[in-house]
Amino acid sequence: MSRRPARFTKREIANAINAVAKAGVRGRVEVDSYGKLVVIIGEPSKIESDPLDQWMAKHASAAKGN
Repeated sequence: MSRRPARFTKREIANAINAVAKAGVRGRVEVDSYGKLVVIIGEPSKIESDPLDQWMAKHASAAKGN
């Protein structure tokens, strides 16, 4: 089985991340389930996080001691 071609390149992802940073806003870049590049902009408290992000935030201080 052959791989299908990428819908976007690493460079395009990096450009999206840099654009968010240059705009001076808080946000993140995601790839949705269909392979579409999505830029989510907003305050950190308003950006929904998944259960893994919540767990990592909760346990981050414990990991610093190791």
